Amino acid sequence: MRSKLALLFLFGIACGPTEPYSVLKAQAVNRYVGMAKIKDEVVQGIDRTVTFERATGPACLRGADYRVSTRETGSDELMIFLAGGGACWKDRCTAIEEANSGIYPMGVLHNGSETNPFAAWNLLYLPYCDGSLFAGDVDIDDDGDGQTDRFHRGLRNLTAALDVSKATFPEPTKILLAGSSGGGFGTVIAAILVRIMYPGVPLVIMNDSGIGVAKDDDKGFIRRLLEEWNAMSLVPAGREDLLINGHLSDFIKWQLSEDRQLRVGAFSFEEDSVVSEVFLEIDPNQFRTVSRREMDGINREFPDRYRYFIAPGNAHTVLYSETAIEVTGSIFGEDSASARGVNLGGYDSTVVQGQSISQWMTALVEDSDAWINRPVR
Repeated sequence: MRSKLALLFLFGIACGPTEPYSVLKAQAVNRYVGMAKIKDEVVQGIDRTVTFERATGPACLRGADYRVSTRETGSDELMIFLAGGGACWKDRCTAIEEANSGIYPMGVLHNGSETNPFAAWNLLYLPYCDGSLFAGDVDIDDDGDGQTDRFHRGLRNLTAALDVSKATFPEPTKILLAGSSGGGFGTVIAAILVRIMYPGVPLVIMNDSGIGVAKDDDKGFIRRLLEEWNAMSLVPAGREDLLINGHLSDFIKWQLSEDRQLRVGAFSFEEDSVVSEVFLEIDPNQFRTVSRREMDGINREFPDRYRYFIAPGNAHTVLYSETAIEVTGSIFGEDSASARGVNLGGYDSTVVQGQSISQWMTALVEDSDAWINRPVR
């Protein structure tokens, strides 16, 4: 018996750890790699915007063309940024429906800002317009007239974008996968494909205001969304228990156990009004309690690879601006619940315990001693 155990032990060492997400690869989570075709591209200096042929897969929520942008700075480091813009399901549809062209000069996307710690990095920018958090894989006819009303093609959009990334930036030495709001939720999904397409590259996630908290009193909410969007192939077969507590926390724990090169920084305002009131329709006080509980739970199991930053207030996101700003009106339309306007935080102006988000992100990427939990209280 001892000799058999010794052989198994030695065999395990020789073979090394299991390839991350091998079970999801067996479920063909990467089934759209190499399938999207480029319709046209526009180059402006070091920026390039690529638009895909809709017939080959990528599309926005109402059928508009999907596009992504790259920025080649000559760096060996790559930031992949997932934009936000709501969500859409049968009971609620509050989402951006078209992909913007080019890269907005704002926040961590602004390569002319002296305060942006990632201004010199190569960049892949993914607009968000599929309404399914970069996860969906289904076309839906809501009214039964034989015409598609919702194109939830988030997985195809994400895969096509990463095809462009791999062709443009084939061998980065480090990847920062960042996303805000819906793009923050999207980083949870994107981390899978990024790892599959960039095996062995150190991967760091900065999840801004999409930390995976949902409805504490509706445990089936996230699963229903994934089923409606035909996105359950992103969950390992037989592991539906990863969604059983109603949040993405257990799924994130599974990811951290799968990918030992992964580190995650999670940010949220403690009473984020957009996430809590507009989309989850829960009390901000409940959001504050639940989000802290769920982030604490992940941190306890992975204290060296998952840490959080919680700021006071009810603003939403910090990566789109250097300083706090107020957005009047609503990007989702005047009849939406967010029509009263939204306060956005800034990566330099949002400070907890003497450390700004900009400094905390830099520490996250460098894995320095300054990367620690920053709870508001």
